[in-house]
Amino acid sequence: AEFIMAEFPLVENVGESGQWGPQQSASISLGFLYQPFSKTERLGMAAEITQSSYNYRGFRKFNPRQATKPKTEAENFQLVDTSQAKTYKFRPRRPQRRNYQQFDADQQQQQAQRNRNRDRDRLRLEMKVKKRWKQSARRRVDRNQRRNIKFNAEIKPSWPVIKDIDFLDLKRASFEVPKPKDVHLAGSVPYLARRLESVRPKNPEKLSLPKDRRPQYATTAHEDPIMKEHAEKGTANVFATDEVLAYLMSASRSFYPFDIIVRKENGCIYFDKRDGGPIDQESVDENALRPPMEEDEKHRNSPKNLNRELSAVSRFYKSQTLTRAEKPASMGNPSPFKDKIPTGYRYRVWELHEGFNLMVRCHHDALCVEKMGGKVKKHFVATKALLEYGMEMFKNGWRKQLEQQRGSALVTSMKNNGCLFSRWVISSILSANKEIKVAYISRRDPKVPTSHFILGVDTINTLQTATEMDIKMDNGFGIIASLVNLFDQQEEDEAEFRIVREAAKASLKIVRVLDDEMESEEDDDDDDEEEEDLFDAY
Repeated sequence: AEFIMAEFPLVENVGESGQWGPQQSASISLGFLYQPFSKTERLGMAAEITQSSYNYRGFRKFNPRQATKPKTEAENFQLVDTSQAKTYKFRPRRPQRRNYQQFDADQQQQQAQRNRNRDRDRLRLEMKVKKRWKQSARRRVDRNQRRNIKFNAEIKPSWPVIKDIDFLDLKRASFEVPKPKDVHLAGSVPYLARRLESVRPKNPEKLSLPKDRRPQYATTAHEDPIMKEHAEKGTANVFATDEVLAYLMSASRSFYPFDIIVRKENGCIYFDKRDGGPIDQESVDENALRPPMEEDEKHRNSPKNLNRELSAVSRFYKSQTLTRAEKPASMGNPSPFKDKIPTGYRYRVWELHEGFNLMVRCHHDALCVEKMGGKVKKHFVATKALLEYGMEMFKNGWRKQLEQQRGSALVTSMKNNGCLFSRWVISSILSANKEIKVAYISRRDPKVPTSHFILGVDTINTLQTATEMDIKMDNGFGIIASLVNLFDQQEEDEAEFRIVREAAKASLKIVRVLDDEMESEEDDDDDDEEEEDLFDAY
């Protein structure tokens, strides 16, 4: 067979002879369809003659529809994305075959495990509670054992017990009294030196020791000449000092033992103390969880020696905080006593029930002067001191607390010395002292109890502190009124009694001293007084 070539007509050149290609004005008709392309497109062949299309890579199939329709701007846009679209195959859910026996066994096993975990947690909690209870019980036993200070006053078994008053009954007592009357003012009150209030632990001030270091005990109410004079006049028939009343009103907060002598004679009742007894001394950490625990009385940190040390330090601080430049302010009458340190005395009378009038001898330690708004105001203050003695005082003691957290030092001291602070507050309320100046006094060396530094001084308001410590004067006067009724009901016109607070019992025991043993007791007290006068703690 002969091969016949395809024939197609040639296009005539209608242009000029010097130019190739069609003219712009000439209309060209090729007679077949063509597809436009850009310079960036890839071309396989110039013309396709023998086959209609090729399927190999790089060749594009001819689509007449694309040739007849011009592409728009949206159609020319191409999204370049090489990722493959995810296809989700949804299949019908097949019913699961459950092994109900195995399922029940698993449930029972899980429940058993939960029960074992619950029993284990309950056992751990019970063990923790028992451990805490044992620790608290051990602390309570230790506190009672450590506070079991040897009682100096001898209570003979032959003395009859009149009544044993529980502390709960003391807390329930209440009696409202009217405002007191000032019947006599005596002595002189020195002015307070404000320079000690600016002392800081970084620059402490050394506590100076006076030449005469022996203690001077306050005169009892039975031996007070002013009270004897008013007893003869009939101004009052119950006599006491502010310190003795403070001990009785705060007895429920105490742990250390003490005793108070009660004398009934000539229709009057006197509440007195023993010279050199617990009332004449300050207590150290009486209410702390870990009070002084040295059993050896000769040890420097035994409760007895610490109380003596704090009492001496308080006297020395009181002498140092008073100014010597100004003359003490007179109360109006000379002092009935020979005081080493000038002290102001205020004799006040409260009306009790059933014709009983209570006369109390109160005292003022210093007179504070303040200038406010161009006016000068004066008020009475009491000066007290606290003692730091332990080995931990250089790590977490007052030297660190007073610089960083000054308020925490006062709160901790009030917690550890709750009974001591309550006595200070009650005595200041009775004496009409507006403020109490509390000094933080620490040993220079924990092993040397004879050298101290003043680290700082805090001022507390008397009435505000009484509210914070829940001290109610109605409760205090209720205790005094109940004791006065008890002694007045006794048949003896002249007798002597003892109010004893024992260390191991939370109660006040009232006993009567027999008549034939009163003289021997007075002789023993005189001997003790001579021994105490010869004692020089420093």
